[in-house]
Amino acid sequence: MPTISRAAQFIPSKKGIGMLIGIVLVAISLFFPPAWLALVAYIAYLVVTKKSRRDKIIMHEIRRSISEGRGDTIIKALYYEAAKSFAAENGALMSPYKNDPEDDCLIVDLTVDGSEYEVCFQRWDAGGTLLTVSPQ
Repeated sequence: MPTISRAAQFIPSKKGIGMLIGIVLVAISLFFPPAWLALVAYIAYLVVTKKSRRDKIIMHEIRRSISEGRGDTIIKALYYEAAKSFAAENGALMSPYKNDPEDDCLIVDLTVDGSEYEVCFQRWDAGGTLLTVSPQ
């Protein structure tokens, strides 16, 4: 039976903090218009660092799965679309069709800390992702 990642429980709170920062900046901007610049800068930061933040979270989960010896891990806070783009950038074979069911399970060969692993990302219920890491 797959385990639910404990680290994934903290990811939504980071999203909550990001949303709180955005709301506070909008509220401040209503009374102090130059604060719109801070809001625009924050949004630009989120857009520019999107890929690196995604890669950091996914690699963290892969390393945790390896170190804890977990077989299958459900990551509720990782949308499958983010895992799909990570897999595509790391050599997963993708269907040429946009919403092909064949893409619901993507396998990537990764070198993590000098060892070869086969990593499988699978679409899971409620928008989560099932992560399976096995040595080659």
